[in-house]
Amino acid sequence: MELKRNVLGSSWSPDLQLLIVATESHLLMISRDFYVISEALIRPTTTGKDQLLTIERRLMTKQCSFPGEAMRNFLRSVASTKFFMPKQMDSPSKNIPLNKTFCRQLRIWNRELDFMSQCEFLAGIEAALCMRSNGNLIAVPRVVSNERHIWFYERNGQSRSKFKLMATNAANCGGGELDARSVVRHLAWNLDSTVLMIYYEDFSTKSFQLQFWTVSNYSWAEKLCLSVEEIIDFFWDPENANKFHYLARSGVYRKILLRSEYNCEDMIVVSINGDRARITDFKYAPIPPPMCHYELNLDFVGTPSAFAQSPVFGLAFVSSDFKRISTFPLQNRRFINGKNIAIEAANVRLLLNLIWRDEKALLAFRKCERSDKSFELVELRLDTRTIFCLKELDVLPFAHTLIPNDRLDWLSNEANCVNVEHVKLDDKCLIALEEMKSREIERCGELIANEPNGTRVWLQMPRGNLEVIHPRPILLERLKRWLDAKEWSKAFVEMRRHRIDLNLLYDHNPKAFNDSIEQFVFQINDVDSLNVFLTSLQSGDTTREPMFAPFYPERQTNQQQKLKRAEGVKVNAICERLRSHLMGIKDEDGDRFTRLYPVVLSSYVAETPSRVSAALANMWTQIAKMKKNEDEHSDLTRRWIKHLTYLVNESVLFKQALKTYDVEIAFLVAHSSNLDPKEYLPVLNDLKKKTPPTYQKYHIDLFMGDWNSALEHIAMLAQLPHDDDVENGVEVGACTASAYLDECLKLVEHHKLYPAAMKLFCGRPHYEEICGITAKEMERNGRLKEAAILHEKAGDLTAAMNCHLKLQNFLEFCRLAKHSKQTEEKIESELRKMGMQMLFKDDHLAAAQLFIYLGKEKILECFEKANAWDKLSAFVSENRPSIQGVVNRAQVILSTRCAQIIEQIDSWRDSLTKHTKRLEVLREEKKGKLATMALTKQLDDGDQLDAFSESSVSSSNTSLSRYSKAFDPKYQSWKKTRKMERKKQTIKDGSRWEDGALLVALKDIHQRIDVQQDELVELLPALLSMDLFERACRLQNEMLTFLEFVANNHEIVWSSNLEAHHLPGPLTELYCDFAETALVEMPKKIQLTNELFPPKLRSTGAEWKLEIIE
Repeated sequence: MELKRNVLGSSWSPDLQLLIVATESHLLMISRDFYVISEALIRPTTTGKDQLLTIERRLMTKQCSFPGEAMRNFLRSVASTKFFMPKQMDSPSKNIPLNKTFCRQLRIWNRELDFMSQCEFLAGIEAALCMRSNGNLIAVPRVVSNERHIWFYERNGQSRSKFKLMATNAANCGGGELDARSVVRHLAWNLDSTVLMIYYEDFSTKSFQLQFWTVSNYSWAEKLCLSVEEIIDFFWDPENANKFHYLARSGVYRKILLRSEYNCEDMIVVSINGDRARITDFKYAPIPPPMCHYELNLDFVGTPSAFAQSPVFGLAFVSSDFKRISTFPLQNRRFINGKNIAIEAANVRLLLNLIWRDEKALLAFRKCERSDKSFELVELRLDTRTIFCLKELDVLPFAHTLIPNDRLDWLSNEANCVNVEHVKLDDKCLIALEEMKSREIERCGELIANEPNGTRVWLQMPRGNLEVIHPRPILLERLKRWLDAKEWSKAFVEMRRHRIDLNLLYDHNPKAFNDSIEQFVFQINDVDSLNVFLTSLQSGDTTREPMFAPFYPERQTNQQQKLKRAEGVKVNAICERLRSHLMGIKDEDGDRFTRLYPVVLSSYVAETPSRVSAALANMWTQIAKMKKNEDEHSDLTRRWIKHLTYLVNESVLFKQALKTYDVEIAFLVAHSSNLDPKEYLPVLNDLKKKTPPTYQKYHIDLFMGDWNSALEHIAMLAQLPHDDDVENGVEVGACTASAYLDECLKLVEHHKLYPAAMKLFCGRPHYEEICGITAKEMERNGRLKEAAILHEKAGDLTAAMNCHLKLQNFLEFCRLAKHSKQTEEKIESELRKMGMQMLFKDDHLAAAQLFIYLGKEKILECFEKANAWDKLSAFVSENRPSIQGVVNRAQVILSTRCAQIIEQIDSWRDSLTKHTKRLEVLREEKKGKLATMALTKQLDDGDQLDAFSESSVSSSNTSLSRYSKAFDPKYQSWKKTRKMERKKQTIKDGSRWEDGALLVALKDIHQRIDVQQDELVELLPALLSMDLFERACRLQNEMLTFLEFVANNHEIVWSSNLEAHHLPGPLTELYCDFAETALVEMPKKIQLTNELFPPKLRSTGAEWKLEIIE
């Protein structure tokens, strides 16, 4: 690319995608391929998109003008101009400072070279320019009235803020009068815009300085100033925001790693601001910078290169030229002026990790002269003003870290030296750092200080404000120490302040808590605190919860502790111990007991399940025992009931008061609560009228809905003899026992309390009445057997017989019939009906037993239909003399059945032979097809056509109703399987599933044969018993021969070696994933259908074969 214009400057964008070139009249945007994308006038003729406009209203005229128009006209008339491109573009916007004789003007374009805004003409502005990474601020240096400031402007040209720079000097960094021959060459913000670099040049001495500034609460402070060689290029690291790189003209490349930390010892924080140190004592007032309690003016010029702080020896600052040390001793938590010591050293270098060793010496690391890769530990003697080398090291053992005095022994062995992040504050600060990593705090938050003997840690947020936190590790460790020392009061207050689960008071050490319950109450000694503790109790071990588990690792590994505690055991045990202790102090200190008694009430409520009624009863007892006047009793009652209303809902409390069965307590609770008198007065007045007391309790239970308790109370009244009514407080006009019984029966029937009533009345009066109503309920629910038993207990034999009649239990029916008053004709008629019902339900064996009882015929026919040959034989043997012709009829039945089985065997043999031969033919055909297809590498056309026709129909249907459930893939698979199973149920010649249908039919025949052998177990002995020896012998031989045939046939149908042509179904189904090599092997996937599993065969006749006829 060739430009026919004079190029005045150029710069790449941060992403290196665009190159901006400035000529005398235009800005050119050039791509990485060096094609001009767009261009813009350096002197725009239009107003910028973000330009601030000021409208001036002129009186007596209608004209409005925009200030700055005259300036633009004046600018166009200037012929001699000079342009400066910024060193580094930190924003998508492009900034061009226009240099004139007395002033400059900033103009801003965006990434598309659209003109955005311009500033007013600025006097004394220098050529350096820098924009923040987010593009919201532009930093430029200005010299006005012999003072140099860094000004910050918004993108729309409006000034935001500024800060003053100290005058530079060739010999040092900072101090002195402003030299007109010095200039700010460059400004640069780091990656996150937290540090601003300022590069100075002094023309008179040809010296250069780097300054690094940070901001806090809108106050800028100089943190570091270094004298360097002339820099020809520099940049901030694109990944590490605190790393700065520069290249000197001599060819030396250096990098500077900055670390911003507050130094704190014993809550005294030191912050550097140029040649001054800000001191803030957090013990008195934690105030954020730039505020401080006082400042220390250093005795040397410039920022210190290193400093050490000690609560014993004070502060020590090393100058930036490493030749002077200023000390400030500490007295009464305030630093005072000390000594200014000049170090006599021929070659000074940067000191790292400066710390106090004793009153007269400091320790530090520095680079070794002999090698650029090794370090040495040096001692700075303040009394002799010299530096001694103590030990040489290959690596720096403590990176950016101050070494405490008690860790100097680590340096004796390099293998023991480890890297740590921060040990200057104390070990708690390490925990606080981990807490900061886990908490969601604002980005760029810094750790300021911590409380040495407490839990507070101060953080400075990016906005500059201070926040105090209590890191959980520090807090829990402190709580554990208090709990181990049984300082319950301190632990309780701290846990309440930080909202820590109060269950930890017990779960930390349950045994110690139980043994120290008296000490716990004595230390707390506050009603509200003890109530809060009780109401916060929960079952389970809090030390295994995620919040506390890391601090109790032994609880996680103990297998016995991992067992879940029973619900309510922990809570109930604590409540019981606390309540027993408080009840024990009643005699010792009555006033203290009265003051702490609400805790006793809370202990009843906190239990699982809650015992509110027990609390009310105990309260009423304690009030009755107190020797106080009526007013005091009333006041205590009101206050204690009011306390219960805080824990329990008022309506629930009223019901629980009724549960005490004391109407007076219920009146007090209702009166002390906010219940409407129209609601509770009618109820209580009605209850008060109920007599005797047991009947009153019964009605209270009815009001409460406690039906079981109501049943117990009414049962007590119903079971009283009539003569005992007066003795038990039954007044004139009250109900009698019979009336109570009627009410009891109605209660049982209405609320289905039959089991509870049976338990209460068992072995007691009126048990028959309860059995009667329970039997009717069982009969309504279809529980006829239970109803029959209960009817018999109630003395209702007719109802019991009807139940047995429905159950067709003729033996029990006949047993009850003997004791009933029914006639024999009616009983026999009922039994005949029962027999006909048995025959209708095909219960022939039961019908045969009933007919034997009735002495009727058709007994043998029933045994025949039930295949109960042993019972038939036994019946004939017993009735051979009494019943004429019974043997002949039995022989005819047995002979007929024997002939039927032999005929069935012949039929099975023919079917097995036919199906087996057809199956062999089909398998040979499939084997031939497989061989042919393996050669031709394609499926059979007939099978393919059938398969494709089904798939085409399915696909067409799917296209017609895409979202229909019927065409879901799972539904299609189920439908296909169902269709396949249906085809296997019918043998059809030439069908695609014929071989599968044959296997299903063969397996069905095998199962029938197996069932037939079960019948022979009884049939063959019956034949011998009826002297049918020849028929038994023939039947056994026929079956044995047939079983041998079945065994041979079984091996043919279900071979032990399964091959591809043995698989049932069409080839298109077996080889659905067709491949060239698939047809010479078994299919990759085989569906194991039921017919593939061979049926089990018993050993031939082992169970039923008779040796006597073999």
